Amino acid sequence: KLLRLLQECETKIEAGAKKLPESELLTLARSIEDMRKELQLGRDERKD
Repeated sequence: KLLRLLQECETKIEAGAKKLPESELLTLARSIEDMRKELQLGRDERKD
C-alpha cells in the first residue's frame, strides 16, 4: 500500500514539475528518497 502511494506521489510530481518551484521539487524529492529508504527500495550506493 505504501509503495503504491509512493508511486502515485512520484507520478503527480512528474506531472506537476513544470508548475512547481524548484525548491519545492527538491524538498519533495528528498522526502520521497527518505520514504524509499524506509521501504528499503533506495539504491544502495555505498561501495566499500
